[in-house]
Amino acid sequence: MFKEINPEDVAPNEIIAVSEADVSTDLREYNVRELEAQNLTAICTVKGDTPEEKALVFNAANNPQHKINDFINKKIMVKDFYAETLELVNEETGEIEKAPRIVLIDDQGEAYECVSVGMFSSLKKLIAVFGAPTWENPIPVVIKQEKVKNGTMLTMSVQY
Repeated sequence: MFKEINPEDVAPNEIIAVSEADVSTDLREYNVRELEAQNLTAICTVKGDTPEEKALVFNAANNPQHKINDFINKKIMVKDFYAETLELVNEETGEIEKAPRIVLIDDQGEAYECVSVGMFSSLKKLIAVFGAPTWENPIPVVIKQEKVKNGTMLTMSVQY
């Protein structure tokens, strides 16, 4: 499936073109073509054109400052969000399942991350009620953890 390239066979400044650029891990195979814009399974609501705004988006998506689990029963002034679909291995079945990764971005540019179907559902309802972000007047949400059949679920409530 993969052709191994021997570094000794490549000239120092030679560029190697790869048509099927796959990388294999124990979880799944990755095709770098997934990085083409039309194939991305992510959305970000920050409306930014400046390098600083783009840096905010990248940093929020790539390395959020906070875990939402650390903010249960605490208020976050949500202005924007980033969301993407992850593929995770089900530990019981070994099958790959899709899960939503949510990053809330507050009015100070701080980012709060979780992987949660409950938070995804709450976010959809937030948008249905308050309209699509960016919310110029940030929405005060309190992070909640509710008991469900198989454990707990993250959700949020609006508290002005």
